[in-house]
Parts: sequence; C-alpha cells; structure tokens
Amino acid sequence: MKEIILLGSVQAFFFAFFLLGKTKRSFADQLLAATLIVGGLQLSTVILHLEGILDGYPLLYDWNCGLPLLSAFLFYFYVKSLTGKISNPTSQFRKLLVSAFSVYTLYYLILGAYLLLPNSSKSQYDLIVIGTFINITNLSAIGWSIFKSLQILHKHNLLLPNQFSNLDNIHLGWLQKWLLFALGSYTLASGGYVLSFFHKTSIDFSNSINAIYASLGIFTLGYFGMKQGMPIPLSQSSKEKKTSQSTDRTKHRYKNQLLTEQKALELQKKIENCIQTEKPHRTENITISQMAKLVNVPINQLSQYLNDYQKQNFYDFINSQRIEEVKTMIKDPTKTHYTLMGIALECGFSSKTTFNRSFKKYTGTTPSQYIQQTKK
Repeated sequence: MKEIILLGSVQAFFFAFFLLGKTKRSFADQLLAATLIVGGLQLSTVILHLEGILDGYPLLYDWNCGLPLLSAFLFYFYVKSLTGKISNPTSQFRKLLVSAFSVYTLYYLILGAYLLLPNSSKSQYDLIVIGTFINITNLSAIGWSIFKSLQILHKHNLLLPNQFSNLDNIHLGWLQKWLLFALGSYTLASGGYVLSFFHKTSIDFSNSINAIYASLGIFTLGYFGMKQGMPIPLSQSSKEKKTSQSTDRTKHRYKNQLLTEQKALELQKKIENCIQTEKPHRTENITISQMAKLVNVPINQLSQYLNDYQKQNFYDFINSQRIEEVKTMIKDPTKTHYTLMGIALECGFSSKTTFNRSFKKYTGTTPSQYIQQTKK
C-alpha cells in the first residue's frame, strides 16, 4: 500500500516537471502541473503519516487540510482552459489563488488555534466539529469540481461536430473517462467519511484507500495530460461557438436570417464547386469558419444549410466527402501504387482509427470489404 502511494507521489512531481518543461507550454499545461504538484504533496504527507514521522508534529501533518480544495479548484480551471473557456488566464488564475488560499488559510488558522490551546481547554467534541467542517468543505469542493467539469466537457463535445472536421485531439474523451473514475473515487471517499462516524479505525483505512485511488488517478491524468495537444485557439472557439448553441437559439437565429430555397440552391452550387476545385476536405483540420470563407458565405448560413438541407453537421459532411474521394481513388487505376492508408491520408483523414470508423459509418462496409467488392 505504501509503495503505491509513494509511486503516485513521485509520478505526480515527474509529470509536473515534464509539463513545465514543454517547449510549447500552454496555460492548461501549467494548471495541470500545479494540480499534480498539489496531489503529490498530499500523497507525500500521507506517506510521512503512515511512517509515523509526523506523529509528534500535528501542525505539520494538518497543513495539508486545504490541499484537496486547492486541487479541486486547479483541476476545474484546467478543464476550462483546455476547452478554450478562459479568456484572460492571468485574471482567472489570480481569482483562483485568492479564493483557494483564502479558504486554505481559514482551515489552517482554525486548526492551528485549536492545536495551540492548552490541553485543559481542548475537547474531543471540538476536534470532531472542526474535522467535520473541513472534510465536508473539501468533499463539497471536489464534488462541485467533478460535476462542473463533466458539464463543461459535455457541452464542449456537443459543439465540436458543428465546427470541426477532425476531433481526434480535441474531443477529450479520455478526460471524461478520467472524471467518471474520479466520481467513483469521490463516492468511496464520501462513504468512508460517513463510516468513520461509526468505526474508529475506518477513517485511517479510508484515507489509505483514497490515497491509492489518487495515485492511480495521478498516473492516468499525468500520462494523458502530457499527450494532450494545445487547447482550442480562443479566437477560433469564441467565433465559432456562436454558430453551435442550443436548438432553440439556433431556430431563433435562423428565423431572423432565413435561408430560402433559392438561396439554398445557390449555396449548394457554391459548395459543390468548392469541393471540386478547392477540395477543402483534404485539409486535415479544416473548420467551418475556414470553409465559410472559401464558399464566401456567413458561417451561420453554411451551418443552417448543412443542418437543414443536408441533415448533417460539419464533421459528418466533411468526412462523407473524404469517404467519397477515397472510394474514387480506390477505383482509379492510376492510384494503384497508393496504400489504403496513403489514400486515407491524401483525402484528409488523420488516423487509421478515424478512417476505418468513418468508412464503416458512411458505406456500411469496412475498407477491405469494399476493395474486395470493387474487384468482382
């Protein structure tokens, strides 16, 4: 048990060091590094406590009482930054520090004042009240951070298909899975705390189990966080986000700028001409704003046309065009020197997984099956 917790602590500092050493370091990387450092400090304190090193120094052990709350704030802002929802990093980070450290200072002042009291003035009841206040506040902050982060990611993933043609590095599916893992750990932590009221030894056991879950969580968060690309550029997300709001707002906007049948036919011709001449689908990371510029129409009209007349979002439209060109190149006798993956990359796909999934979705067969059919 101790070895796992120690490994988690070492990994936290290692991943944080790596993130801060990245050449192209984003604000999200800095927030994740700070989150990992705080997590590493928490686990280090648990190790020192389990080894009995801090038994005679309660102030040193209890200094970490506010670290769970601080890590919850940091992680929440990491998710906001990663999804392009922080417009002013310096201002946001200052607010984060002020709010988190205010509560942290309050924690430590309460505990410090109690521990410095003469033994004759202390009571077990006071300690229970103080501990309950701190634990409930920490658990509330962690729960709030998890649920708000899941909410942000859900909205983020709903907006993406209407704006982007390549979701590989911006979908953040790994982070949603990690948050579900965190939600499970949070549930266990809350249950362990409730049990501590009925069993004297359960609180130490619960803390150790929570520390092990934290160690596993730190490894996965650090590993995938290092692999995560840059956040969505703010200028892009702030402009394109306006084209992908809720259904009611979309309908209201379309009423004000109605795309008539005649305009839709004209736009269809423009899009078909653009596909034939410019081949925008071959651009791996093309966005709806870039496509709108090529077609020379407002973004909202292009979005409305795709949604209402093609019954597709931008992601599906571009990838369906890519698949059509893949099918054409497979049948082209002058392209026999291309590998299947070479054709996929030429047509704008960024990975084999995305290509295979899209091909199956739009044709009902796998690429290999389709090639065999064309040979018959």
